[in-house]
Amino acid sequence: MNIATAVAAFTVPLSSLGMVIAIVWLIARARQRRNELRADVQMKLIEKFGSSTEFVHFLESQAGRDFLHQPMMDTRRRVIGGITAGTVLTIMGLGFIGLAIAFHEPGNLVPAFVLIALGAGFFVSATLSMKMSKQLSSDLTQPQS
Repeated sequence: MNIATAVAAFTVPLSSLGMVIAIVWLIARARQRRNELRADVQMKLIEKFGSSTEFVHFLESQAGRDFLHQPMMDTRRRVIGGITAGTVLTIMGLGFIGLAIAFHEPGNLVPAFVLIALGAGFFVSATLSMKMSKQLSSDLTQPQS
């Protein structure tokens, strides 16, 4: 093995990992910024009301109900995204198992099980998020005693 092959064997996986980390960081940063902007808009909207009666009238309107239900809609979107990611990763893992069987290549079993485990993790996360969201929304709708 010459030096160029050794450098490539080290550099390619390392740069691929760096690219994945950069993409995940950029997505997380964009979500964080979007949430900060949404919170800022909501605070400005709340500050706009001069009295509590104006705010109560707003909350009783359709726009007020939409304002209150927006976090629940975001949770539903995240749950659907988790189910989608879990489905895609699980199907990809099953595809790798199919490749391992069809071409008698046991090396394909490692990514297969990694992808299936990630898919299962997304499914579990989405299920827990959905259950927690339902519990929270039922706790919020029940009157305090």
